[in-house]
Amino acid sequence: MGTELFDFDKTLTYRDTTLPLFCYQQTRWRRGVMVVVYYGLAVLVKGGLLKTAELKRLMLQLFYGHWEQLRWEAHCAAFAHSIRTNQLYAQTLWEEGQKWVVSASFEAVLRPLFPKQVKLIGSKITKVAGQWQWQQHAYGREKAVLLQNAGVDRADRVYTDSHSDRYMMAFATEIVWVAGDTTTCYTRADWERKYGSLPKM
Repeated sequence: MGTELFDFDKTLTYRDTTLPLFCYQQTRWRRGVMVVVYYGLAVLVKGGLLKTAELKRLMLQLFYGHWEQLRWEAHCAAFAHSIRTNQLYAQTLWEEGQKWVVSASFEAVLRPLFPKQVKLIGSKITKVAGQWQWQQHAYGREKAVLLQNAGVDRADRVYTDSHSDRYMMAFATEIVWVAGDTTTCYTRADWERKYGSLPKM
């Protein structure tokens, strides 16, 4: 099977898990406030005034600023079991071959969902002097950088739902585009003919 790289949100799930993670096990009133704040910040992200990583950090600081790191990681692990994964997740033989899940989702969310032999590169955050601070946010080009740091610079196949993974796609011989339970496989050459050249690191 060789080396396979997987995005997580909307590649192995039916929807993005960021907002549901923050809202998990909260009261209806608190969830309502979180939704309003989240989408307000998302407007700033769309306008290029705020980065996605900062949106997440601000949500964490505003609503979980009084939590310790271990409590947040336990929250992430509990939330993981509520995620509705898709057919690709169910049909993948996770124990076979070299499989990496590379995602901006928190590693504490990802770990309970995969066997130990699956390699994970996710986002990590820590509490320092009362403030949440990123150790790493695995998004876009940073995914490829983190893979290279782990000794991976090529793969047989990449599974993704997003063009933001184009740096990771550039490692692959084949690209599998995921939309819900539908997958479309491209050779690298076919992908580049349709969507343009993939970037080089």
